[in-house]
Amino acid sequence: MGKIDFPLPTETDEMLVIGAIFSEATTGANASDDEKRAIGLCVVNMAYYARMTTQNGKKCFNTTFGDGTIIKAIKTSVKGYDTPRWRLVMNGDILKTKVALEKDLDALETAVLKNVVSIAASVMKAALPAAGPGSKRAPLQFNQAANDPPSKREEKIFNLGSHTFYGFIAGRECQ
Repeated sequence: MGKIDFPLPTETDEMLVIGAIFSEATTGANASDDEKRAIGLCVVNMAYYARMTTQNGKKCFNTTFGDGTIIKAIKTSVKGYDTPRWRLVMNGDILKTKVALEKDLDALETAVLKNVVSIAASVMKAALPAAGPGSKRAPLQFNQAANDPPSKREEKIFNLGSHTFYGFIAGRECQ
């Protein structure tokens, strides 16, 4: 079993981002910190764009990203939500306790979690909408297709790990 020798977050939204990254990111030899960061950024960017309004206050057409909360962004777009991998570190929508994590995770998974906790903390501090790693574009959604944007308003912006990431086509943020 792995020893949790690092601080765990207390904020629910940060815990949820940890669950999303941990459940979705590529594991093993192809694991990438940039991919983990991009997954986290997709979640916070979706919540941001779901709340976006026009200059005159009209709501944009981004309800497919949820209602502007992190949990709804995850529930609507993260396939790893509530999967066995999610449940390895999450108890429902809350990160497991230190005692439970030490019981459930081996040393390798504990090291992965430590990395994900660090990445999620940096994602939560990002100014929104946040650009992806090595990009000037904000990632919104991702999948494992070579190039199959979830919306006609989005286009492929980069690949990381086993995922393709998509962002708005310029000018389509509020159409």
